[in-house]
Amino acid sequence: MTVDPNSAANIKDFQLLRFHFNWTIDFATKTIRGYVEQHFIKKTDCTRLVLDARNLKIDSVQVLSKPCNYKIEAAPFGEKLVIELNNVLDEFNLRIYYETTKGCKALQWLEPHQTAGQQQPFMFSQCQAINARSLFPCMDTPAVKAPYSADVSVVGQDGLTVLMSANKRTKQGSFHFEQTMPVPAYLVAIACGTIVSRKIGARSTLWCEQELLERASFEFSQTDDFIKTAEDIVGPYRWEIYDFLVLPASFPYGGMENPCLTFLTPSLIAGDRSLVSTLAHEISHSWTGNLVSCSSWEHFWLNEGFTRFLERKIIGRLSGEPVAQLGAHLGLGHLQMSIAQLSDSGMVHATALVPDLKETDPDDAFSGVPYEKGYAFLFYLEHLLGGRAVFEPYLRAHIEHFAEKSIDTVEWRQFLFEYFHEQEEVLKEVDWNGWLYGFGMMPSIPAYDRSLLIPCESFFQTLIENELFDEALFTKLSPIQQMILLDMLAQRAKGGNLISRNCLAEIDARCDLSHSGNVEIGLHWFLLCIRAGYEPAYQAAINYANSHGRMKYCRPIYREMYLRDSSLARQSFLAHGSFFHPIAHEMISKDLGMQ
Repeated sequence: MTVDPNSAANIKDFQLLRFHFNWTIDFATKTIRGYVEQHFIKKTDCTRLVLDARNLKIDSVQVLSKPCNYKIEAAPFGEKLVIELNNVLDEFNLRIYYETTKGCKALQWLEPHQTAGQQQPFMFSQCQAINARSLFPCMDTPAVKAPYSADVSVVGQDGLTVLMSANKRTKQGSFHFEQTMPVPAYLVAIACGTIVSRKIGARSTLWCEQELLERASFEFSQTDDFIKTAEDIVGPYRWEIYDFLVLPASFPYGGMENPCLTFLTPSLIAGDRSLVSTLAHEISHSWTGNLVSCSSWEHFWLNEGFTRFLERKIIGRLSGEPVAQLGAHLGLGHLQMSIAQLSDSGMVHATALVPDLKETDPDDAFSGVPYEKGYAFLFYLEHLLGGRAVFEPYLRAHIEHFAEKSIDTVEWRQFLFEYFHEQEEVLKEVDWNGWLYGFGMMPSIPAYDRSLLIPCESFFQTLIENELFDEALFTKLSPIQQMILLDMLAQRAKGGNLISRNCLAEIDARCDLSHSGNVEIGLHWFLLCIRAGYEPAYQAAINYANSHGRMKYCRPIYREMYLRDSSLARQSFLAHGSFFHPIAHEMISKDLGMQ
């Protein structure tokens, strides 16, 4: 069994069978209080159960309804709750009464003015990677999976809806939830606010604030098409329902694959469905990440690399393979930016596909590396082993073999060799050490389809040689082609080859990119402007960063602005810090040298 360096739980001694929450949400105190009951089996003669915790107020611990001794000790990534289990049976229930505190990184509590409706407060969780331990005492490692249930009530607020990452939901006084599939602690999710719903497809339901309902319904209307396409590739969808919740703008990620309740950022609502690949990505996690999970965050690429790979297969089926591989070209740019940022911050070890995280919080190591280097590795293996017709049956076999389990890279590689045993000599040609453990870029860059990249490169050459901006030609480019073009210019500006401010002013005047409805185009535009020293766009860039809590958007802008004008960056963050989720707030604080 892989040792998880980011968890103190003694998972070799105890097996978790199921768990149950009895929670009260209190907006007045900004806490969740109640108890968590966990059903365990002893695997050894160990008499001390160790659970992960962080900033929790523990009131009491009971085993079989009887109080037992416990203590809280320091641990590298939080705390550990050590529980004495003298003379207990080999199978037992443990109940812990507790409440969350202001130090809970898993929860964000929003005031009414921070929501779309601006009438009622809102609360939501984000437990990945190791923040479930601040929501409830647990074995906070993806190696441990179990089904759960919950009874949740809300005090002090009327008319609020509670949702959880469960496939069964009822309301009789309080809200009741059941997740019948085994899930790790990081996939426990909860949200509470003024939320409405609309059926999108046979298995899918959209949840959001009323103010977003029409636009979100249009944007994500392809949900069932994505699910059906994924099923054609990797087998049946096993989670019964697929609901998704569009959260307020402070949500720190593009999406979070909470089973049966994907969380999405409203920034994806571009009005033209140009950013819905993120939804395809979160749907893909239903197989790669949720059904088959990594056993520790050092093997995170088994979640994200596989999911990116399946996501682009879905996009390739529905929009054409050149479109999917154009996304891979954009991903290469993101990968290069991630590697440069990690290296500059002294975390070159996190640029490995399988990094050593013994002394690193997974939140600090989070980047595009497991996504894009992982995708590139699988793309490379697919072509090495015979292409789609050969590799896609392997993908389905991988899912079936490891379903409901948590695995590491060694187990993945062993099954790969077993499945392709007739091509063992081909597999021996792979630079396994370079791909899995090498720092920086991968040993080789796959030959992605370039047909849709060529217009971007042609436009780029004309622009930098003549500084003549062809508005008509630019508007003919697809949104992703525009992103790639702007990324090319931004990468060139980072190297010191600056496009003139007059040219940037002309682009902005004609296309108003500083107010683009596409948040991805906005990201690349503002990175270009800051790197090129185009001061008229600085305030718009800061406004952008303070409006989109997804770390992919706000962190790069703040980092670049800090290099250009540290005072402006810090002052703006101090003024708008309450907007950001605790995870994003901590990471931006580190980026700006404020921690």
